[in-house]
Amino acid sequence: MSAGYGLGGQSIVNKQPNDDNRGDILGALSFGFPIMKRQAIKITYLRSQTLKDIGSDTDSFILAWSAILLD
Repeated sequence: MSAGYGLGGQSIVNKQPNDDNRGDILGALSFGFPIMKRQAIKITYLRSQTLKDIGSDTDSFILAWSAILLD
């Protein structure tokens, strides 16, 4: 299990700051668990919420599968 967050930011285009300070809150929660000896799955929920007029609120669900193919 893991969790994370982020706050703020600014966009940059062609190495030039846009002077558009952002007030975003990001949060994530993920769970990973084995399904076989060399395989596992991970389920993640990611939430982004803007505190200013720039940006948008998003909700994302992510499902990942990993496998160890070599010893």
